[in-house]
Amino acid sequence: MEPRGVLSPQWRQLYQAAILEMDAGLLWQRIITAERAIGDRIDELDSNPDRAFGERDALANARVMLRCLRRLADEGKAA
Repeated sequence: MEPRGVLSPQWRQLYQAAILEMDAGLLWQRIITAERAIGDRIDELDSNPDRAFGERDALANARVMLRCLRRLADEGKAA
C-alpha cells in the first residue's frame, strides 16, 4: 500500500500553487494554505515515524521555501 502522501499529495499541490502564484493579492492566502497543509502532513507522519523519510525531507524543504517566499512578499508590500 502506498503512503497517503503519494496517493494524495495535496500539500504538494498547495505548495506549488503558492510558489507559482503571480498575483500579490492571492499570494499570502496561498502561502498560509500551503503552510497549514504541510503542518498537517507532518503531524500525520509523526504518528507513524517509520514511514516516508523522503517525504519528510520534501516537507522540510517546502517549509524553508515558503518562509523565503513570505519574506519576499513582505518586502514587496513595503516597496
